[in-house]
Amino acid sequence: MNGASLRGCGGEEVISWQDKNSAKVILHGLSQSRTINDDGSTSFSRFGGDDYWIELLKTAVRDSQVTGFIHETAIKRASRRVQEPTPDQFIALYTEERKKLRGKKLPYLVAFSIWGKTGILKPPLPVLDQRVTFFPEISGDVSAAIERERERIRHESKYLFETIFSDHPSYETIVAKVYANAPEDAFERAYKTIAMIIGCTTFVDGSESFDIFGKSVHKPSLQLLIGPQSTVHNLAGQSAYEGFWYTEWVPKRRLPAQPLEERISSVTAEVGRVLDAVVQSCWREKCEAALLLYYDAFSEHQSSKSIFSGWRLLEVIAGGQEEKSDVLIRRVASFYSDSHVAEIVGLHLRARRNSATHGENWTLGVNDTCISQLRNLIRPMLGNFLINPQGFHSTGEFWKFCDATRNLDTLDATERILHAARQRQKALAKPQSDAAVEVLPA
Repeated sequence: MNGASLRGCGGEEVISWQDKNSAKVILHGLSQSRTINDDGSTSFSRFGGDDYWIELLKTAVRDSQVTGFIHETAIKRASRRVQEPTPDQFIALYTEERKKLRGKKLPYLVAFSIWGKTGILKPPLPVLDQRVTFFPEISGDVSAAIERERERIRHESKYLFETIFSDHPSYETIVAKVYANAPEDAFERAYKTIAMIIGCTTFVDGSESFDIFGKSVHKPSLQLLIGPQSTVHNLAGQSAYEGFWYTEWVPKRRLPAQPLEERISSVTAEVGRVLDAVVQSCWREKCEAALLLYYDAFSEHQSSKSIFSGWRLLEVIAGGQEEKSDVLIRRVASFYSDSHVAEIVGLHLRARRNSATHGENWTLGVNDTCISQLRNLIRPMLGNFLINPQGFHSTGEFWKFCDATRNLDTLDATERILHAARQRQKALAKPQSDAAVEVLPA
């Protein structure tokens, strides 16, 4: 895939244009919007400067291996070095600025409000980014300073927080130590990591929330959520960024019951197995995207947003946006013994998604039921996609297998492929605890 990096299979990072012909048009437009003076300063020909063209460049320059902050900052710096660079020149300038930014590593502490089954997030958490460590060793004075700063920010923004933080005592603050270029970079790294871990944890746990009171506000499906306030601090606990990151939030009526120690141990063991598979995956980037979309879809407070993000998750694991939805539905249904019923559910959810796109209102019960149906429909295929027990080397092989299971003429050949893949996987498999909550057999 152009611009992607298959890190788990030894692929190299690639920076590229989404479309080189479009790049020429964008760079020409950029050159008309500003003048780079002899002293290195920049003069702009219109109000708003070059923001219009910078925004286009953020889409046009493909580089999935850096945070959004580094991507945008490197583009801005590269855009103000040469009056009208060629596409190749701009990529070279971008790469140079990117390297400078990535070489700068400062320590920050990022604090998140976590709601729900917080007991299931036991230290140490899995390492998905070598620059991010959750539950670092910090003194009581530093912890107190972080809480004071967070309280100060809530007080200064009480017009927002006095409502959404009415259930404040039910939150737990979790801190990560992050080596990053800037506070914004630190937040992005930490948020991506904790969202993937929570996405994987809630996927393995499988618990769902139900609104037994029948009120009109949609309740997120997940029972472990990132709360509304995220902040970045220096190593002394003082704010390193004047502000905070806000997550859409509706106060919750009650906390879900905390799991027993035996359940925590079994879920933690299985989460470790799944995330180990993700780190070693030949399509690690897609696995990470799937975990982020899983969390994004089922942590939403609005059903329409859940159905849209959930459908994007289906596209990631079943074939991409360019694939016809009928094909995506057949592939996800192929993991069910009664694939015909699963296809009916998929077609129903597609119709609901299309209805939401055109502004149709649903009743609450249908909302919650649809979100639960979508989450359960995706679950078997997502588990196979993340763990890859068949040992496929590409998503293309994986999707061909999904298609082949629908074709009786190729079923015998498919079973032979599966048998060989399982034998290969058994030779590589690590011993698993009998207590593990298995997403898929080892």
